[in-house]
Amino acid sequence: MIAYIPLAKDQGVLRSIYKIEAVIEDYGLAKLMDEADDEEPLSLSVAHNYYATLKKKA
Repeated sequence: MIAYIPLAKDQGVLRSIYKIEAVIEDYGLAKLMDEADDEEPLSLSVAHNYYATLKKKA
């Protein structure tokens, strides 16, 4: 395995990549939130059961 140590000039490029990544993630989250607005909220018991199945999958 080759270790890569970024040079000072690479730091600006890395910062730009991280900013772009954050914008893409924020956009995706906003789209998911918009899609969820159309859905009916779950009752407490249904939400609890759904959450339990998610924990089992993880």
